[in-house]
Amino acid sequence: MVSQRHGFVIPLSIAALVLGFGLGGCKNSRPRPNNIPRDSVYVEGGKFYWWAHCSYDANQDADYCQTFNSGGDILKDGKFLPYDGGNAAKESALDIDGSSHFSGPYTVGLKNGRILIPKSDFESQKRSIDSMLKAREHHPTWWRR
Repeated sequence: MVSQRHGFVIPLSIAALVLGFGLGGCKNSRPRPNNIPRDSVYVEGGKFYWWAHCSYDANQDADYCQTFNSGGDILKDGKFLPYDGGNAAKESALDIDGSSHFSGPYTVGLKNGRILIPKSDFESQKRSIDSMLKAREHHPTWWRR
């Protein structure tokens, strides 16, 4: 009788674990509203989260990004420029880093370390990032996650 119970315990445990992750055990388990593109990246910042999506337009040699709040409302939508002043990030380099300190509701941090800023608000967002980088220089332990 004991061996029959063991036969059910392992499959039942595995099923519970899979169900737990499926229902919310993963960090990126927040529901994505239907109007947000499927390949958008989940970004979490403290108590809030949002979604980011970018694409490269080869004809204009430009990056276009959208950020959405948790309810699916558009926060930013348009042409984004690289913080470093370089060329637009090609499609292969538009790998959004959802855990970057520079991924925010109005900016997009990429996994290669580059940061994209909306052209419409470039100077203001650039000043904000400049301040963050200065803080990182003076307080490197604060910066770590």
